[in-house]
This record gives sequence, structure tokens and C-alpha cells, in this order.
Amino acid sequence: MKSFIYLDQYKMYSLSSQLMEGVTDYILKESKESVSENEQQKGPVASGRIIAEIIETASASYEKKFLHDYAYSLFEDKLLAEGKVKDINFEDSVLEVRSNVGNCKIVRVKARAQFVDSLEIVNSLRSMQEVAQSLGVVTSNDAREAIVTRINELPVSSSASKKSELAQLREQLKSISNPAIYGDTTGNAKFFQKHLAHVIEYGFKGGLDFSMQLDSMQVTADLNRNNLRENVDSIVKKYSRITEVEFVMLGIVTQCGLEADRGDLEITEDDSLKAAIGKTISALSSFEGTFTGRLENEIIVDPIAVYIQI
Repeated sequence: MKSFIYLDQYKMYSLSSQLMEGVTDYILKESKESVSENEQQKGPVASGRIIAEIIETASASYEKKFLHDYAYSLFEDKLLAEGKVKDINFEDSVLEVRSNVGNCKIVRVKARAQFVDSLEIVNSLRSMQEVAQSLGVVTSNDAREAIVTRINELPVSSSASKKSELAQLREQLKSISNPAIYGDTTGNAKFFQKHLAHVIEYGFKGGLDFSMQLDSMQVTADLNRNNLRENVDSIVKKYSRITEVEFVMLGIVTQCGLEADRGDLEITEDDSLKAAIGKTISALSSFEGTFTGRLENEIIVDPIAVYIQI
């Protein structure tokens, strides 16, 4: 059984329609064969119809999910039966994958994973100072209450020494929640975090990376949030950003070869407009590579499904 956290239904059905003799007819045929087989087994009469009856009484949205999951199982089984899936093992190296798998091949990887959510990083940077200040207020509440209690104990009309103590206590009360206690006396930390958030927002464009670390290689996929079965916060709470359980990812390899030499990117007056635009795009690609460029030991995969094998 499979517990899905991600399924690209469009991509799955697009490939399935090319692999099978019409997706709908194939699924219905498999369903009928499964029901017939179940009804021939020992057990209560019509036991093979139980799942179908549950689907009929379920809501439309859940019915679709059941059918998508079942369709994926048929899709993956068909791929395996026809030898169209290459398994990437934990001990494999990038060189082995380049020579034995290559680009545009469907692969399956099983490993622990890490969720790298650039949106969450940006949001954290933008709210860090405010959250830090609030945490300071909460954690210093006992000290603040002690100061307030002492201020209330001082008489209204008192000696010069008492007035001096009162002034000191009020100053302590004022400063105990001041951001300066976190070392940011000039506001530079907030200034830096604000602009770092802008850079990450531009460079990663809200991407959600699913990264699987193998023995000497990293397999990375950019997950489309619309294809997640739950929101990211719920997934992270359940599995952690660095998971303990192993996930299985099926997808298409899009980058695993050697980086191509981009040549001279300097635009000269002899270049035509077309050549200048080509160099500009190459330069932009190089700049984007500082954010999302592939590592030397990394393979990029276009994901179809991510699930836990139960």
C-alpha cells in the first residue's frame, strides 16, 4: 500500500494514456477483473463489491482521490512490467546514473528526504525581529512583574534615594523589552534580513524542493504545491523537515549530465540583436545558477509521485 503526499495527476494520466490502451477503459477492465477475482474467493457473498460501494457513497472529491491512487498503482505496475523504470539505489554514484540512466528516463528513488521551503524561509526572515522581540517579552515576564511589584511598593512621596531607585526601575522596565537586548542596537540585523528575504524570494521564486540524500549523491525535485495531498505545514508537522521515514519518489530525470560550456557572454557591437539576446539569456541562466544551479553530485528529477510504502 502507498500513502501519498504528492501526485501529479495530469502527468500520470498523460503518460498512462500513451502506455495503456486508453486509461479509462484500462482502469475499468482492471476493476472488473479484480471484482470477479474477489467474488470467486471464499468469504461473504459479493465481498468484492465492498470497495465499489464505499466509493459510490463517498463524496465526489474523495472518490476522485481513490481513483487517482488506484490509477497510479496500475500505472507504476505497468511501467515496472515493461521495464521502463530505473531504480536509483542508495549506494549509486552520479557517474553510474549518468552512464546507466541518463536524462529523460523514469526513475524511482527510496530514501529519507528534506523539505526546503523557500516561502517559509522568506516569511521567517521578514518576521524574525518581531518574533524575537515577542519571545523576549514572554520569557522576561517574571523579571518584569518583579520590577512592577517593587515600583508599586515604593511610597509616593519619598527621599531622593527612593526617587533615584524608582527612576532606575522604570528604566529597567522600559529596556527589558527593547530589541537592543538582542544585540541589534542599530537595526542592522532587521535591515539585513529584509534584503536577504528579497534576494531569496527573487532567486527561488517560492519553490518547494524535495531533496533525497543518498550515500554520495543528492536527488532533488521541485514540488508543485497544487499537487500536494496536504499543505506543507501539515506534512512538516507529521514527518519533520528532515524526515525519519523513507519516501519513494517516481519521476523523470531532467538534469544529470555534465554542465555545458556557455562560452563568451560579453555582448559586443558586432553582435546581432538575436545573438545579443542569446548571450543575455545565457548570462541570466548563469546568474540564476547561483540560486538553483545543480550541484556536482546532484540529479534533478521532474516528480510524478511521492509516497510512503506501507
